[in-house]
Amino acid sequence: MQGFNLDSDGSVWYTQLSNTNQAQLNWVRAQPNKTPDVQTENKDYMKLTYFGHGTNTALEEDGADRYLWAGAYGVCNAKGQYWNEKLVGRVKYVKGATVKTNECNDYYYIGDYTDLHPSIDAENDLLTIMQACRNGTLAETEVKFSDGAACCVIMASSGYPEHYEKGFAITMPAETAAHTYVAGAKREEDRLLTSGGRVLGVTATAADLKSAIEKAYERVESVHFDNAFYRHDIGQRALKALEH
Repeated sequence: MQGFNLDSDGSVWYTQLSNTNQAQLNWVRAQPNKTPDVQTENKDYMKLTYFGHGTNTALEEDGADRYLWAGAYGVCNAKGQYWNEKLVGRVKYVKGATVKTNECNDYYYIGDYTDLHPSIDAENDLLTIMQACRNGTLAETEVKFSDGAACCVIMASSGYPEHYEKGFAITMPAETAAHTYVAGAKREEDRLLTSGGRVLGVTATAADLKSAIEKAYERVESVHFDNAFYRHDIGQRALKALEH
């Protein structure tokens, strides 16, 4: 599961990466499970291709219709693949349908600033803001954005997203751990072990973007696990854009 939204009728809508197609995202509607039985199959879903990882989504209710808002890739390369994320797409739910990024109901162009996102001020409670969005009371909720900058570097397992090994011990200083989001990892007794492809999100905040990037990479260098892999260019396009 990459992300989820709650429906007013009690349903849970969630996005899920396909196990067979790297570019495919499944948008699934699930009903509350009132029994202890594990639900192994759900046929109430549609397929979205080239919509990213589906982590940043929102559900829109319009009468009986449901719409998904999600980041979409807007530029196609020579192989017919979409990889540059510059759009937010709005997609109407149609059970069993397959939708590509060029088949959205609506688009909102973001531009070249693909590495820049507003940062919620640390003094604000993000959970309160999320609940206000869900309850329709955001207009009465104060939302402040930070004037500073933040950077997050994903540390992955080498070979991700195709074939990679798991079970390697992860070590890092306490200061780095306090600024790290754990994703593809599990705790086994007193050790933290890799258990997925996207293992950690190492973050840093600073007064400006350049400092935030440098600080994030300093923390990345203090993290150790076998077969670790990460990009070295996070935020560079954003820095160049800020120069103009």
